[in-house]
Amino acid sequence: METKNVVNPGFGDVPATHKYYGHIAALADKGIIQKGTNYNPDHFIKRSQMAKMLTLGFDLQQATTLSAPFSDFTKDSETNKYIQTLLNHGITQGTSATTFSPYTDVRRGQMVLFLYRTLQKTEDNFYVISVE
Repeated sequence: METKNVVNPGFGDVPATHKYYGHIAALADKGIIQKGTNYNPDHFIKRSQMAKMLTLGFDLQQATTLSAPFSDFTKDSETNKYIQTLLNHGITQGTSATTFSPYTDVRRGQMVLFLYRTLQKTEDNFYVISVE
């Protein structure tokens, strides 16, 4: 994914001088993260946001039906679809037998684990992850 010659996503809190500007702009350009007024680059992401980013970023076969027993699935069926996709691929599980906790923060170590599991499930593909 190109991170140098990118379209400005228009985030007020991510100037072109930000150290992750190219990466953030590239993800926004591909529709992996939503464009908007602010991105909040120094905040945690939520478990539901992580599910969407991994599903779209790795082009995972998306779930078409919901079968998880989570009582806290949000009313937003699109978000549920991303969560179900990661469940179907064995990348994530609930925080309990009946909850997913979609609005709980994902810490850096947890994100590494989710990313590692996703890479393991997509081992037929070749990915280059670079940090500049």
